[in-house]
Amino acid sequence: MRPAGGASRITGETEGLHEVTTYYAGMTVAVGPDVWVPFDDQSPAELSRALRCLAAHVDPKTLRNHSRAPKPKVKKGSIARASVQRHVATAHVLRDGGVPDE
Repeated sequence: MRPAGGASRITGETEGLHEVTTYYAGMTVAVGPDVWVPFDDQSPAELSRALRCLAAHVDPKTLRNHSRAPKPKVKKGSIARASVQRHVATAHVLRDGGVPDE
């Protein structure tokens, strides 16, 4: 027999449970312990239901990660083609103490 949602559903549920337990530890630090007393004795299914009920009242637009504007585009400066494609032998640079001017 196979679960109703298939193997991917079980994987998704266990990943979700991992996220809940990970964030729960951090949230217990951020919010006082008296707030978490009702959630301490709940099973994973009950906690999931309670969190989904709370999440139904959250506006996703307030939780977007776009806190900064995009970086401004910087136009590249132009360099003469002759100076870019100019080849200088490393041995000559070392021998003469620098790149010769033309």
